[in-house]
Amino acid sequence: MKKEFEYLVEVDKSEIDFNRHVANHIYFKWMSDTALAHTDYCGFTMEGFIESGASFFAKTNTINYKKAVALGDIVVIQTWVEPASRASSLRKFIMTNKETGALIATAETLYAYVSFSTGRPILIPEHVKRGFGT
Repeated sequence: MKKEFEYLVEVDKSEIDFNRHVANHIYFKWMSDTALAHTDYCGFTMEGFIESGASFFAKTNTINYKKAVALGDIVVIQTWVEPASRASSLRKFIMTNKETGALIATAETLYAYVSFSTGRPILIPEHVKRGFGT
């Protein structure tokens, strides 16, 4: 069963660009922050991955923007991991405005599970798949 997770962010002045809305790179930061919080929620730590000798590395990120976000908005970011393949995993995101419920963006990140020693993808261990509910 998928382990869904919800993460909240309040838009800060430092995240606003010259168009007076959240800068594109901030969405990627939110995705990364949400993924790390979800990973912790699922019982995994950076130290654990370091000790295991492997971790997830982003291969591709895709964001489909639907509505602009402004200073002070609170963004609800929902995430989950789709069923994993042998050495890769797809994480999905839905971002909505907490106050209005409006869809802000959908996004996904494709990860490869990579050995630190070889720098090459390796099989995702079963306990990791189970931990994320995939």
